[in-house]
Amino acid sequence: MGRDYFGTLKDPLEKNFSRKQPDNRVSPSLYGTDYQTVVCADTNVFNPAVLKQVTPPNNQSYQFKYNVFGEIEKIIYPTGGYERFRYDYVAPISITNYPYSQANRGVVERWVSPSGNGSEKSSNHWVYTTGTAPYRTIITAPNGARTERVIYGGGAGGGIGWTAYGYSDQPGNLFVLTRSALDSSRSTEATKYFDGLARAWRSAQSEGATSILADVQYDSMGRVWKTSNPYRAGETVVWTTTAYDSLSTKQRGVINQTKRGQA
Repeated sequence: MGRDYFGTLKDPLEKNFSRKQPDNRVSPSLYGTDYQTVVCADTNVFNPAVLKQVTPPNNQSYQFKYNVFGEIEKIIYPTGGYERFRYDYVAPISITNYPYSQANRGVVERWVSPSGNGSEKSSNHWVYTTGTAPYRTIITAPNGARTERVIYGGGAGGGIGWTAYGYSDQPGNLFVLTRSALDSSRSTEATKYFDGLARAWRSAQSEGATSILADVQYDSMGRVWKTSNPYRAGETVVWTTTAYDSLSTKQRGVINQTKRGQA
């Protein structure tokens, strides 16, 4: 079942029911919060296909309610408890012209009611905001703790103060890259590489056409075995080798010089 433009229940398979209302009328629920599926201010009927309910094989039903923008406003759990969300304008990373900027929306508040009786205490209230210089998201938890995540630090031109992040999660090529501005024309780039066990094995600091490298090797027990002094590609690598006793207590470090890749 669905609702026509004026909130009347209609069978979605019934294609020829008539609507003889004045042309200038709009749904009274258009800007309401009664979770009707009308989300378009138009003289024609608009019944979007949205996910209303999920019922797994255990018959534990999850229900979803939407606001007039088609955003999930409420999730009702099988226990009767629910989460409720409030959306609003969120400052975009880059500047866009009106009215396109108004379409940049996101969750700004979240409430949790475990019992579902409507008591939304401050202990179950999260607030989401954005900050600038650098651009970041700020999550304020019920206990007042703040988590800040830097998304991007500057405009498209890469002005002073910007910071960009990148990564690769491809097996055999795992890394995290950070690029930051020094001034209007120069930037630094640092990359940390990881092995299949998520252990950092190389760090690289870019200095233009070349990079300063530092490596770490591990023994069969996952302990740090060898660490290199910083070096550039083609240079002789100075390693410090670490020895351990039977209790994995570090005993000594031995410095030697080898070419990259040699023991």
